[in-house]
Amino acid sequence: MYSDPVHLQWAAIWLNCYDEETGDPIENWSIFISDESGTHVYSATNLTNSHILNTSQCPTGDKIAFQFSTQNYSDRIYYLNVCLLYTSDAADE
Repeated sequence: MYSDPVHLQWAAIWLNCYDEETGDPIENWSIFISDESGTHVYSATNLTNSHILNTSQCPTGDKIAFQFSTQNYSDRIYYLNVCLLYTSDAADE
């Protein structure tokens, strides 16, 4: 069986927030994502698991800060290198 390739023009990041002691999902949390200079940002509030973020909305580069916050918990900030890779359809022809 053969089918033509599917060329997706998007990708996604799934964001989740859990209680570190119990492992229970946290409801009503917020995310703030920023590049080092603060010129490209993404933020969202009142979230539940899983928050699906289209990668085209996410800042890219080195040391992208992902800050998770909610009431009654300490904020968590994770620094990640975010790089979007695109391939040419010409390679499949």
